[in-house]
Amino acid sequence: MGRGNITRRGKNSWRIKVDVGTDASGKRLTRYVTVKGKRQDAQRELTRLLREADAGTLPEPSKTTIAEHLREWLEGPTHGLSPKTIKRYRQLAAQQIVPHLGGIMLQKLRPVTVEKWHEILLASGGKDGKPLSARTVGHAHRVLHKALQRGQQRDASLQRGERDPAAQGRRG
Repeated sequence: MGRGNITRRGKNSWRIKVDVGTDASGKRLTRYVTVKGKRQDAQRELTRLLREADAGTLPEPSKTTIAEHLREWLEGPTHGLSPKTIKRYRQLAAQQIVPHLGGIMLQKLRPVTVEKWHEILLASGGKDGKPLSARTVGHAHRVLHKALQRGQQRDASLQRGERDPAAQGRRG
């Protein structure tokens, strides 16, 4: 059973410390998370983390970025996709996804980030800063969504017990 505590770090910043069990040698495993906002926000996050730790669904920390994940996914097995589809997916990843979202860690991607990405693409995501059509933005979104979905199926460390951010940030 997990235990945790909350420590104030600043005016609106809280550090959460959660014991998530022990490793094979009996050493305690501790996870630290920083929450910005009210103490109530930190308390809600602590409760969520403890619930996930107790259920065994708390993901392992990962520093894998969206660009790295897309590269692995697009260079791996094609899962029955045609070569032309893979070529288009790679093009969308290189031109629309990686330049804007590539540096973000997978576990840090949030729906609001995906929504802002959509707005940027619609306003100035094309060649020479021209706007992209809603259809092209939708195609890029589907590539991101499929990559995240495949990752969740393949790698339990991507699972957070919630829908992936790309599924929540759909537009136009």
